[in-house]
Amino acid sequence: MISQHILTMPEGTLHLTWHHARHVQARGALLMWPDMRSLGHLFEEVDQGAPGLAPWLAEQGFDVAVMDQRGQGHSTPHSSRRNTLTLSRIITEDIPAALEGWSRLSSRKKTHVLAHGWGGVLTASCMARFPELRKCVLSQIFLGSRRTITTDTTESRHMLTRQWGPSARFRRMLKGYMPAGYPNSIDEALPALQHQQHYAWIRRTDWLDDDGFDYRRALIRGGMPPTLHVAGEAEKANGHPADVAGFRDECGPHQGEFAMLGPGSGLARAYTTREMLLHPDAHHEVYPRILQWLDEV
Repeated sequence: MISQHILTMPEGTLHLTWHHARHVQARGALLMWPDMRSLGHLFEEVDQGAPGLAPWLAEQGFDVAVMDQRGQGHSTPHSSRRNTLTLSRIITEDIPAALEGWSRLSSRKKTHVLAHGWGGVLTASCMARFPELRKCVLSQIFLGSRRTITTDTTESRHMLTRQWGPSARFRRMLKGYMPAGYPNSIDEALPALQHQQHYAWIRRTDWLDDDGFDYRRALIRGGMPPTLHVAGEAEKANGHPADVAGFRDECGPHQGEFAMLGPGSGLARAYTTREMLLHPDAHHEVYPRILQWLDEV
């Protein structure tokens, strides 16, 4: 069974899709947070129409909440020249509200959290800002999450130019926000301030917010929930294994395991960050590894 829920925010709404556990006694609860400019729908269906990670885990007995970040998908307000939503507000408002709302809906005091791409950076930032929230998170799984892009590859240079180069900045200035991607792109529109802040974070060596909050310093004493950091062996740009490993270290001392998805770890193929969710082979190669972590942590 699937149910839809709206969490009211001071400005706009958060949309939550609940994939109910397929067993009488659920094995646990899980909150899913998408990548920047992506929809929660990426957790729900693979490329060829087979069930995605969220319904698959519901079949295994988990109650799964799939979030749309504010301004994306079914959440509001959508990007416009008037939208002043920043990454800082996603960290300090949206993720705490999602955790509280999911706890209330599921009647569970603790949940696992799974985030894709930049969603892992936002989630870790929230844990740094609000140590009390760590108590309600059993574990975290970050799929291809990296804060900085340090690797110099043809693919990473192309991505930086396409997403933040002169043409992208001109489109943002013209519209007052960063429009959705080019045809056949999965990118969603993004408020101008988020687009600017995102670029500043990936290029800056320090992990500082606009108000001076030092995320690395906040996590240096440890305490972040146990976290599985997953990298795709085939990824050359958005979640390169070296950058994923660097982000794990940036999160301070914690139970932080690193998993590489590719032939080197016994898989039949190498995965990119997007393919971890959407490639048909992920159904029988990647998803079971995520389930194993949830059961053993």
